[in-house]
Amino acid sequence: MSSDLELSGEQCGLAESHKELTRLYNELRQESHVLSLKLEVVEKTNCDLTNELETTTYDYEKLLNEKKQIKAKLTDACSEIVKLQEEKCEMQKCIQSLAEQLKQCSAAPKIEPPAVVCPTNDSNSEHFDLIEKINEELLQTEAKLANVGQENSLLSKELACQKERCEALQSNYESTRRNLEEMQDLLEAAQSHSASLAAELEELRSNPDAKKKGNSLFAEVADQRKKLISIINDLKVRYYSLKAEHQNCPTRFRELRNTQIELTTKLNQCVGAVADAEKEHERAVDALNGRLMLQIKKVTDRNNYLEHHLAKNSQSWVETLVNYNMETINDLRAQLMDCLTKHRIAEDEHLWKAKELTSVRLQLAKLMLNSCENRIEELNNECCQTLEKGCENEDAPASIPLVGSKSETSGSCILPSTVEAPVESPPLPDDLVQSTKPEVNVQEGIEDEPITTNKEPEPGEKEDDSKLINSRKPLVIRRIKLFPRSTDN
Repeated sequence: MSSDLELSGEQCGLAESHKELTRLYNELRQESHVLSLKLEVVEKTNCDLTNELETTTYDYEKLLNEKKQIKAKLTDACSEIVKLQEEKCEMQKCIQSLAEQLKQCSAAPKIEPPAVVCPTNDSNSEHFDLIEKINEELLQTEAKLANVGQENSLLSKELACQKERCEALQSNYESTRRNLEEMQDLLEAAQSHSASLAAELEELRSNPDAKKKGNSLFAEVADQRKKLISIINDLKVRYYSLKAEHQNCPTRFRELRNTQIELTTKLNQCVGAVADAEKEHERAVDALNGRLMLQIKKVTDRNNYLEHHLAKNSQSWVETLVNYNMETINDLRAQLMDCLTKHRIAEDEHLWKAKELTSVRLQLAKLMLNSCENRIEELNNECCQTLEKGCENEDAPASIPLVGSKSETSGSCILPSTVEAPVESPPLPDDLVQSTKPEVNVQEGIEDEPITTNKEPEPGEKEDDSKLINSRKPLVIRRIKLFPRSTDN
């Protein structure tokens, strides 16, 4: 009878332990199902991010092709400008040669007898006809040169717009690439975690611990129960830590969005300042062009007046007129050379300021990246410390605060993504903002600030914009050990 009672007691105990094990097994199956659902969500987001990445790369390549076409147009326009300038120089040389011939013709009658006066007048009339033709050709070439300059300015504006679009698309490309890498890391972590859970389940099913089994079944059941309780405690700690980290993600997203808005506003202010300076420069150049056109009109009227009186007056009057014209031509040539040198100096200054602005932007971006890396390292250290504390407090998992969750087994928890820490960008210096606005003299139409053209740029400024953008270091994010293994049996 006593043996029957003992057997019945053992059977009851085994039945209860079997029920407990089945309940724990069902809970583990539920958790594995939740993890599989999370894995599907992560894979779906990964596919969406890859599609978005492909679209951004296509747009980026399209903009690069457009940029190449615009550069080709600019080179063609520059070659046309050079050709027109060469033609202008040839015309000026021809005018000088004709003026010398006029001097020779005017000096010839002093030696020859007075009977040869009429042919000299005929030769002078022919030379004046040639001068009129050359002046007309010179005006036509100047008009062509003005048209080519306008086309060059339009193409440069279009190139600047395309560069801005290219930079925006490249920033979007970099952000999507970072998000894709983060999602891939999370996917790998989830896959490794699911594989470890599957291995633990298989181990619990097939391989009982023979050393701790003893001579009875109660020892084996107790060992299995301890293992399951430790696994459940580890899973609870991990779940609470992941939920807390996920709860902190929206605030970080908001901070990053605010920093992005601040940077865009500052960038728009800088671009607006540069655009205002360019508009002021264009107005001054237009005013100078109008004044020069009025001067050309006055000169043409004067030329017509002098040609009208040339046919009536004597040879001495012609000589005085030729000398006067040569003096005016020399003065105008000197003024033209001064204007060209000032224009070249202004262009060099503008290019130098643009390079300086790009270098300042690159330095600011590097500072932001360094601060983000430091912030991420601090967050990683904090997460490691909290995980170590959680591993030390395995016996009391209920003391960990639950942040905004309704049930422990619900699938509403999304795996957190690694988020960059918000960085408050330092404001641009006032002298840099003021340097983008060149002082323009409205009366002269040319920048009159002291300029040094022989200034060597910094080494970082010699590269092209695309090379400078591609040379940025990628953000190295340290992977957090999300699921620490417990050492307790």
